[in-house]
Amino acid sequence: MKKIVAVISLLLVLVGAWWFASPWWSLKGMKEAGDARDAAAFSEHIDFPALRADVKAETLAELKRQYGGDGQIEMAAAEAMIGPAIDAALSEDGVKRMFDMAATADNMPFPTFQGDELPEIERRGFGEFVVNQENGEPGLVFHRVGLGWKLAGIEVPEAPAPTQ
Repeated sequence: MKKIVAVISLLLVLVGAWWFASPWWSLKGMKEAGDARDAAAFSEHIDFPALRADVKAETLAELKRQYGGDGQIEMAAAEAMIGPAIDAALSEDGVKRMFDMAATADNMPFPTFQGDELPEIERRGFGEFVVNQENGEPGLVFHRVGLGWKLAGIEVPEAPAPTQ
């Protein structure tokens, strides 16, 4: 009986340690891939279909909010133009192109996490966390995939409505 309690206790400690450390472990992997300019390794940390769907939804919602109206034709036209651009940019090939451009441009800083300080994260249940921006606004949304995490969305702070 004592062995069963010990095994269960050990499993609970391991699950707790995984739950606490795994988001930072995934972010560390992304940072290392970015620092090494390894587009393939960086892409392994991204759920491209989920990220594309999220960015499209955020972009179209912002366009609708900025320009108002419920025009189905206008929104369909916007989606037809924006969708393919988002699909191309948020893909493994898009990440590779970004890495290649950053490597060849003398004055273009390469995007990566800054310093060794752990970013602030906000957990949203067992299957999601958000990396907050320096100003505390939500930023990168990660979803649990198996035992790891993948970038699945970007939360953009709402811009002020235009004055007319």
